[in-house]
Amino acid sequence: MEARKILGVDRNAKNDEIQKAYRKLAKKYHPDKNPNKEHSHHQFVNIGNAYKTLIKGVDLPLDGEAIPGFIGLDSKEYFEWWKERWGTFC
Repeated sequence: MEARKILGVDRNAKNDEIQKAYRKLAKKYHPDKNPNKEHSHHQFVNIGNAYKTLIKGVDLPLDGEAIPGFIGLDSKEYFEWWKERWGTFC
């Protein structure tokens, strides 16, 4: 799915519009607000990756896609690996 579609912004959206859409969706789907909801976790990851893709030009995989450099790990498995190694983000 395209990054702009995930965030709900059009092709001509400026960075401040993209950031506003990102923050709104990130709050809505944040795992702390939606514990035990797998769909919310996937949405949260996709929203973050879409934002980074548009703002920073970094092409990150969507949740469930393979991660370059981590052969055999999808983004959820990478997140779990990160959590085990570094702890939570909060």
